[in-house]
Amino acid sequence: MILLDTNVTWGINFGQGNGTAAICAARAILEAFSSPAFVNANIRLDALEIGNEPDLYLNNGLRPSSYGLTQYVQECVHLI
Repeated sequence: MILLDTNVTWGINFGQGNGTAAICAARAILEAFSSPAFVNANIRLDALEIGNEPDLYLNNGLRPSSYGLTQYVQECVHLI
């Protein structure tokens, strides 16, 4: 089922801390949303959310106990 006239926010997994994978995923998503199929169906990408739910990284054992907002921001800045 294709939903026409849809706005999308897409979350990109950054839990494993793999910046290359995050960037590749973002590029692929941007390419898909600019394809004729998405454009003709009026399906729009409103935002990419990189690092969805970083507060869970620590709880799920994906980061050390010292992990916090400062480290998260540093990781995101390195993606730019």
